[in-house]
Order: sequence, then C-alpha cells, then structure tokens
Amino acid sequence: MSNRQYIQNAIENGYDFKIGDYFSRGWEYFKLKPLEYVGYATLVIVITLVLSIIPIIGTIASLIISPALTVGALIFTNMLARNENPEFGNFFDGFKKLTPLLVAYLLTLVIYAIIFIPFLLIVGASVISEFAAAGDDPEAMVDNFQTLASMGIWIFIFALILLYVAISLRWVLHLVYFHQYDAVEAIKTSWKLTNKKWLHHLGFVLLGGFFMFLGALALVVGILVAIPFFYAADLVGYADVTGLNAEDELDNLGQTEDTV
Repeated sequence: MSNRQYIQNAIENGYDFKIGDYFSRGWEYFKLKPLEYVGYATLVIVITLVLSIIPIIGTIASLIISPALTVGALIFTNMLARNENPEFGNFFDGFKKLTPLLVAYLLTLVIYAIIFIPFLLIVGASVISEFAAAGDDPEAMVDNFQTLASMGIWIFIFALILLYVAISLRWVLHLVYFHQYDAVEAIKTSWKLTNKKWLHHLGFVLLGGFFMFLGALALVVGILVAIPFFYAADLVGYADVTGLNAEDELDNLGQTEDTV
C-alpha cells in the first residue's frame, strides 16, 4: 500500500485526529532543537519585514519565497520524526521544490481572490453609491452609516466562508512537498482530507492561534517559540493522517493483503 493509498483510505473511511497528541509530540520535537527552531522563526520574520518595506520588488519576492519558507519547519520536524539529524540549512529544503510549491500557492490565492473580489465589488460599490448620493445631507449620512452597520451580517458570513476555505486548503503545500501532488491534486485532496474532520482541524488551528496569542503576550521570545511549535505539531498531525512515515508498515500491510 503506497502513501497515496493511505491518503485515499483516510478520505474514504475517515481517521482519528488527535489534537492533544499532536501538540504534545510537536513540543517534544521542538525541545530537541529549540535554538534552530527559534532561529528560523526569527530569520523568516526579519526577511518578511525587510521585503515589506521594499516597494513592488519586495512584494513580488515575498510572494515567490513564501511557500518555500512556509514548509521549512515542517521539513525540519519531519526529519526529526524520521530519527534523522537535520541541520539549520534543512529549513530551506523547500526551495528545492520551489516551482510546484509556488504554483500551488498561487492557485490557492486565485481561489481566495475569486471569493473576495466579487464581495468587495458588491459591498464597496454599494457603500460608495450610498455615500455619493447622500452628499452633504447629515440625515442621509446617518442613514448610510446605519446601512453600513446592517451589512455586518454579510461581512460575518463572508468571514465564515473564508475561514471554511482556509481550513480546507491548509494541507495543500504539505501534499505538494511530501507527497509530490501537483497543485490541482493537492487542492482537491486537502479539501477532501480536512473536510472529513473539519471541526477538528478548526479546533487545531484555533488552539495553535491561542498559543501564538500567549506567545505574543510574552513579547518577542514567546511568539518565536509559538510559531515553529505550531508547525511542528501540524507536521505530526499531517504525518499521522497521511501515513507519511509509515512506509515499512504500509509495505508489510500491502504484502499481507496480497496473500489473503
């Protein structure tokens, strides 16, 4: 049984998603190489900040390197999970597969744009037209603010849609790097996998967000720990669900099935 068959089995038959176990094991991996994890998180934040102040070129460069940097901590953690001894440079192994990662990343951005742009055009056009028609009439201006407030429910619905899509697509880059899926396959597979346990995945992300919030309260050091810790836990969950590091076990299982 190949890894892809393992994934298909998870899609068809479901799987356990053990949030507490993933964070616990993720923390154990983090403690093996804390300085490396914190160093990488620091470097990524510095690179992001530097590129953000460079007009146009910085934005383009950030867009290109983001997917490779995103999978860095995942790659490093997976090497630890396989009892290898990763070095700091392994955080950047994502650049070895930059092209497929970038294609998948850009495609997910297109999906977000398809959702976001129509909403922005409809709501934005409505607001602009209302305020333009009001002119300098104070009463009309008050009415328009009330109209804007009434749109809150639609904004809330839109936010829920974005959240649903973000959770559904959260394993796209994982599938591209670790399982060599192309962009379209990865999007479809991530959608199917996460939606088998969507609320569990949401809970995982919310808990990770809570840890990052606590890290932010602890200022710089806390957030530099919380971010790579979350990615380490995420890799543990991904590997568990997809059978990433279960090649020997799967091969034996496949041989047993063939002889039945």
